[in-house]
Amino acid sequence: MADEDYCTPTRRVTRSMTDNLQMKTGSVVCEEVKLSALLKATKICEVQRENKKQEEKKRKEELKAFSKLISSEPPRNKSSPGANKSPSKTEETIVDAGSKQRRILEELEEERLRQVEEAVAERVDKFRANSLAIRTRLELSSKQREKERFQIEDELREEMNKIDAVERHRTSLVLQLQTTKNAEQEKKIEKIIEDASKMEMKRKEELKAKRELLEKIVANQLKFREIYQELSDCLRSFPYKEDLMSDGTLLQDVAGIKNLTSMMETLSKQCRVGEVSNLDLTTSESLVQNLSAGYSSVKAKLEVIKESKEQNAAPGEVQAKTEPEEVVATPLAETPTTLNDAPASPEPTQVQPSGDSSEVPPGLDGFISKANFLELRRFQTSFEQHLNLLQGLEEDQSMKKFRFQLQKSVNTPLNAISAVSASHLKDKLQRLQAVLRGNPVEVGGVTVSASAHPQGVAFCTYLLAERIVEQGEQIVSSKPESAFAIASVALTLWSEFPVFGDMLMAYFYTKCPFLVPYYPPRASNTSDKSYYVSLGYNYDEEGKIEPQDKYLKRMTGTAYLFFAIVTSKVPRECTHQPPQTLSIVWKWLSSLLNLDPRPDISATLLLTCLEVTGNAMCATYMKQFHKLVVVIVNSYFPLIQQVSPEINSGPISRLELFLSKTARGFVFPPPNGALPANFW
Repeated sequence: MADEDYCTPTRRVTRSMTDNLQMKTGSVVCEEVKLSALLKATKICEVQRENKKQEEKKRKEELKAFSKLISSEPPRNKSSPGANKSPSKTEETIVDAGSKQRRILEELEEERLRQVEEAVAERVDKFRANSLAIRTRLELSSKQREKERFQIEDELREEMNKIDAVERHRTSLVLQLQTTKNAEQEKKIEKIIEDASKMEMKRKEELKAKRELLEKIVANQLKFREIYQELSDCLRSFPYKEDLMSDGTLLQDVAGIKNLTSMMETLSKQCRVGEVSNLDLTTSESLVQNLSAGYSSVKAKLEVIKESKEQNAAPGEVQAKTEPEEVVATPLAETPTTLNDAPASPEPTQVQPSGDSSEVPPGLDGFISKANFLELRRFQTSFEQHLNLLQGLEEDQSMKKFRFQLQKSVNTPLNAISAVSASHLKDKLQRLQAVLRGNPVEVGGVTVSASAHPQGVAFCTYLLAERIVEQGEQIVSSKPESAFAIASVALTLWSEFPVFGDMLMAYFYTKCPFLVPYYPPRASNTSDKSYYVSLGYNYDEEGKIEPQDKYLKRMTGTAYLFFAIVTSKVPRECTHQPPQTLSIVWKWLSSLLNLDPRPDISATLLLTCLEVTGNAMCATYMKQFHKLVVVIVNSYFPLIQQVSPEINSGPISRLELFLSKTARGFVFPPPNGALPANFW
């Protein structure tokens, strides 16, 4: 069947004719078989007739013998009387009856033999007639068969000739087609080789251009390093070390130079992996120019300080200081930025620097400790510098679409963070890491890379820090257990990108200054709105302040996320050293206890801190933490009760209930929703 499917039409016709010839030949063979069978049957009949004749002959002989036996006289007994007498009448009657019976039997047998001979003769005649008819038919069929065979052979010969012609035509067509295909294939191969050659030439040109870019960027890096080394030597050799910390503008210049160093380090990492562009070259040139300008500014200020010191000093009193403070370049991380198209964020609570930067300014005693004041000012300075660096990207209207794509690249994985599984959380972490590294990411079917703009990575860094803090207000405040998945991702990013950690802390302190801890004071000329905004309150469009319970709920969500971050763990495969976050909790608690409590907010944040970090602090600091809790119960909580207008208010009642449970057995249960130790 499979062969017939692949035969040409002419071959199928030829095959059908051959099959008809075979069928006719087979019918003739059947006639011959029938004739031979009839002949064999005739011979068998003749043999049977001969056998019957012999049987009849044998019967006749038996009848003759029987007749003789009957016709012969019976033997006489010599001893019987009357032996010599003639046969009696009875004996004659018996002889006559036997003769009559014998005649009847002979007639019947002769009649039967005659009928048998007639039947055999009739059958033999029929067989002979049939044999004759069969011979006649065979002769006729043989002639007809021969004629038909010749006819079929002629037809087959014609068909074979047609098939040969078709085959020759098909072969010529196949050869033509093969020739055409070979020609087309050769053209395609030539085109592919040509395209490959063009691509290779293009690749070589790109490599050459990239090599030239790298050489120029490396030259700028070397120049940057030389200027930085000159600046370091200048600061190291400056004789008046104690005066370096008294000039706030000088410190700002030094902080800006550190930020430039971080950006140059980022650019160096991109050069190592070969991801460079003309924008990177422009950035490197800009960094060199900014560093040169910063170095000139620092050098001029140092000269002013030196001249002033030398003029005021008595002769012989000017002594060269040995080993002044050295400026250390911080490791590079992406620089955060703000958004024009995003909701406006409040400015950080400003702490005005005093003449002596190592002292708390007048009017802030009792509101913030000295160490926390310095740390808050450092974060504010870094925060402002990053905002200033990103003004070009924010004001460029042609980059509006680019900023929107970067927003989506940050918001999409951040909004999908949940602890549904380790693989899910790891996928969202890797997406955010790719964004902060400047690698291409796909968002909504469009591929975007933050490194396409010199400030793109910094834009995403600040945006991510801002969005994470907003998660505390919007999500964690209503669903506290969701904080730990976000916190784990944030801490891992903080470990790899230190500048992201600085922006995260700066924005936490902006949203909730009590996390420093810092209680912003109210100046005499400060309006109610300005004062309450500095405390973290929100105003609606009509200028009405939000209710106290809503305010405390937002502050609780923000603090809950903050303390969840500083108590989280990074994945096992994280190769970056995580920050010592539990020390932040210890410093916060000790600083809080050294300040006078405030109504509601002090009790609320203290309860949130103990609920989230109590288990980790107890496991780490053990007896020392126990002593701290005892101080809270015996000394600090009564102060909270004294400053609270309502002793039975919600925050105080909840804190009192929590302290009564934990202080009894000093057992701090893990917070609800905390990720297991083996989650990652």
